[in-house]
Amino acid sequence: MFSRVVVVGAGAIGSSFGVLLSRNSSVLLVGRKNHVGEIKKRGLKLSGAVKGTYRLQAVSVLKKIPENSLVIVSAKATTNMEIAAQLKGKVKRDTIVVVLQNGFGVENAFRRALERKCLVLRAVTTAGAFMEKPGAVVVSGINKTFIEPSGHSRKIAALFNEAKIKTEIPGDFKRVIWFKLIMNCVFNPLTALAEKRNNVVVEMPKLVEAIVSECVDVAKAEGLSFSKKALSKKLLKSSAESTNYSSMLQDIWKGRETEIEFLNGQIVSLGKKHGINCPLNSALVELIKAKEKATVG
Repeated sequence: MFSRVVVVGAGAIGSSFGVLLSRNSSVLLVGRKNHVGEIKKRGLKLSGAVKGTYRLQAVSVLKKIPENSLVIVSAKATTNMEIAAQLKGKVKRDTIVVVLQNGFGVENAFRRALERKCLVLRAVTTAGAFMEKPGAVVVSGINKTFIEPSGHSRKIAALFNEAKIKTEIPGDFKRVIWFKLIMNCVFNPLTALAEKRNNVVVEMPKLVEAIVSECVDVAKAEGLSFSKKALSKKLLKSSAESTNYSSMLQDIWKGRETEIEFLNGQIVSLGKKHGINCPLNSALVELIKAKEKATVG
């Protein structure tokens, strides 16, 4: 189907997807040096919902992309400009780049850099995983993944589904993006500030309702309608069932820059565009930035 699947940004989610896709594809992981080093020495160990030690090709620097390749970008959105520039001289006309990240508008850096060079598609996933240590990932669950509709999306969805990554091509992809954005605007900053697993959010119903209220107001201005009550209830239920550590909390623990500007920061920016005040989302951005400053080396 594809000559090679290249996973750029092989962290917890990227590594998990890489292992699953290696069942039916030739996979290359591109990740941090310490993670790649452990994979080369001992293999990639997965535990939780997916178990085993897997021998996959892994590099810390991507030198070339073969023809007819699928490139999955699962790196942090904070590195998108750099990664897009690196891919620019390597992609082929038949390369398909799938941006599998949290955040709003994260695919735009790739569309600008790779314009007229190859197809760029957006995808989001509800899968959960965290890096226990370099070379070892705990998979909380491989839930649904959604791919932006295109002439090539069926082929990609078929590849994912065959690898046991349940994947759909939704008719209203914008709504899926916004639902995941609002979910991340709730789970990520609250768990990062509390330094607890996702299920801590169920203990903060008033905060959840307030964050959702601001996000839904902005979504409405962008042409999407959500029920504040129903969405808050759904997120609280989801939190109660989740024992994963959010990606933002993992970044804080590792002293890395978070994706707060691509989540709550985007709600604040879009709110300003429409004349909507978002004081709680703005406060969450400031709090996470302060926590970042205290931990980023």
